[in-house]
Amino acid sequence: MERSLNIHKSLVNRKGHRVKRSTELIAKFDNGYAGNWRFCVPLFFCEALDIKLTERVVNNKKVNVLTQGSNYNLVAGDTFYNHAYAYCQDFYCAHHTDEMKICIQIQSATPCIPASKNNKRNPGSVNFKILINREENQSGCTWETIGIKTLNQDEFIELLIKGIPSEWTNRKSEAQEKPDSNSKMRDGSQPNLW
Repeated sequence: MERSLNIHKSLVNRKGHRVKRSTELIAKFDNGYAGNWRFCVPLFFCEALDIKLTERVVNNKKVNVLTQGSNYNLVAGDTFYNHAYAYCQDFYCAHHTDEMKICIQIQSATPCIPASKNNKRNPGSVNFKILINREENQSGCTWETIGIKTLNQDEFIELLIKGIPSEWTNRKSEAQEKPDSNSKMRDGSQPNLW
């Protein structure tokens, strides 16, 4: 995880409009998934992660090598899980055993735009829904939306690597959110119950 974060940070902090693509990749795809990331990110997200084959000269020969850029382009409909589910049946990471099952669905997004001669790099945006698995039984799963968030593409990549902050999933029950009907406001009046 630390390796991925360090590469990611070095990529997005590069200055200039002619930045050479790195041969250090943000993810090592162990078993077809980004190794040691908190969310299951399969190999088919390489293009969205700006991992592509680039022609390079090695030992005076032109060869195609995998390179990493920072023009991330996750799009609406992209869905990620922090556990083995759907497209990631073989996904396993040791720190996932006692976590709640979380799904992230991108609702809308704009891509990163590389720096140009006159403009700084634009990190784009990602608007997404966070869902947790409330119940799993023979008839399937019950997913509950617990929040909608917006991050830029760089921050969203970090979220996939590090996981969801715990305060995003600590949700009060409805009973805790509603005031007690016997409670009084500071001025002694009854609260407006919804």
